[in-house]
Amino acid sequence: MNVKTVTFVASLVTATLTHPSAAHAEDRAECITAAEHGQVERQAGRFTSSRQDFLHCSAEACPRVVREDCQTWLSEVESAMPTVVFYASDDDGRDLVDVRVELDGKLLLERLDGRSVRVDPGKHALLFSRAGSGPQRVDHLFVQGERDRKIAVHLSGGTSSDVLSTPKQSTSRVPVAAIVSGSVAVAALATFAGFGLSAKSDLRGLDDSHCAPNCDKGKVDDIRTKMIVADVSLGVGILAAGLLTYFVVSAKSPVATSRQEFSPVIHF
Repeated sequence: MNVKTVTFVASLVTATLTHPSAAHAEDRAECITAAEHGQVERQAGRFTSSRQDFLHCSAEACPRVVREDCQTWLSEVESAMPTVVFYASDDDGRDLVDVRVELDGKLLLERLDGRSVRVDPGKHALLFSRAGSGPQRVDHLFVQGERDRKIAVHLSGGTSSDVLSTPKQSTSRVPVAAIVSGSVAVAALATFAGFGLSAKSDLRGLDDSHCAPNCDKGKVDDIRTKMIVADVSLGVGILAAGLLTYFVVSAKSPVATSRQEFSPVIHF
């Protein structure tokens, strides 16, 4: 026995002798056994077993000195126990609930409910099974004090309809081609507007000068060039805008995505 256990036993003996009517002898014996066994299990890292013992010796039927120590130990064990949340999905990415989970050959869950589960620290073998699907085994190391570790598995096949539909997430990533097309469209339309307005302004100046049909040939050619550039830019802008629309519409097509982020995510 360590010093703490000796102190606990001494206190228990004192309480038993000074308060013989605190509980029946049989109840006191069970409380003592549960407290001592819980300490042994706790030291061995079997927190699930020690938690059950400490729950037992925390009952009102136990002597107060035993009950108070067990309540303290129970709180410490529950804080140290790792907790885990299990997820399972089918071939369509839908969440499954009709999945049985075993831990080291013993039943842990009859079905998934999204709630966290306490487990003992250390390396353990998990077995996931579902009607119509082959059982899948996963070895995992649970760390003392770790909270809500997420573990997800994918189970192919299955005959049960007990599934939960998950919302389909759509991605609308704009492809590089759409960005390029948009840039070309903007630049082309800006060129069209610039050269078109400039040609219109120059043409108005010639009209105001009443030089026709003897206007300066250089000015006339310059206006004609600006108009051609404006027309070509307009065509390019319209084509680029059409391509931009096509790429954006294509990028908005719904793409089913499955839940990510689980650590670890295991696919079979």
